[in-house]
Amino acid sequence: MQTKDWSKDGRGNVRASDIIDWKAQAVTDGSGDVLLRLEFSVDPHRTDVSSLQFRLTEQQARHIGATLNLISTPSVQSPDPLFRKA
Repeated sequence: MQTKDWSKDGRGNVRASDIIDWKAQAVTDGSGDVLLRLEFSVDPHRTDVSSLQFRLTEQQARHIGATLNLISTPSVQSPDPLFRKA
């Protein structure tokens, strides 16, 4: 896996937090936008939980969903990261 753009710890391993929970909800202003909340923890015992909340455009939500679906399918997994800058 190419990881040059990822944050790393002192040993060179990619730093990643476990997702504890997530929530998504449509924005009710007719825009097609989606609210996304990710709850995560860096603590292995999950006692210290934090969250981030995002407002995604309809296009961003569809693209992220499709990309996650694609790269989570074992038969098409690639060592190269898929990403798109906003």
